[in-house]
Amino acid sequence: MKKMVLGISLAGIAALGLGLSLLQRPSAGPAEPVWDFERCAHCGMHLAERGYAAQFQPESGEPVFFDDPGCLLLWRAESGSKGRAYYHHVEEERWIAEPDAVFVSAGQTPMGWGFAVIDDATAGPKGEDEHWSPDEALAFLQGSRGRSENSR
Repeated sequence: MKKMVLGISLAGIAALGLGLSLLQRPSAGPAEPVWDFERCAHCGMHLAERGYAAQFQPESGEPVFFDDPGCLLLWRAESGSKGRAYYHHVEEERWIAEPDAVFVSAGQTPMGWGFAVIDDATAGPKGEDEHWSPDEALAFLQGSRGRSENSR
């Protein structure tokens, strides 16, 4: 009888451990932030304008949120973190995975980086409007920061 109870207990502990490990895995897609409460991991501002929000899901751990696409690009370049990035579509209520993200000129954004994000399907041919890949947008941001910091 003791062996049976011990066997059931061990099976229960193993099932509990498996369940907990599944809960700790990063989600398969973007998480929804708590708008106007969640803070940007790069600049500390609240996420208020959905059309410019972004998030990074590290290989392990909780999602990291940003109020501006430029904040995510700069934070990731500085931190060297590995994981998946998502950007909120500037005009539609949905998230875009980084491989499908197209950066377009947006004028004034929450942190003034000047980019909004749309997806491949709505971007149109290059040349109609200026648009960049995430790597091209990062290179632009790093170049403009270097110029402004050196001009002080």
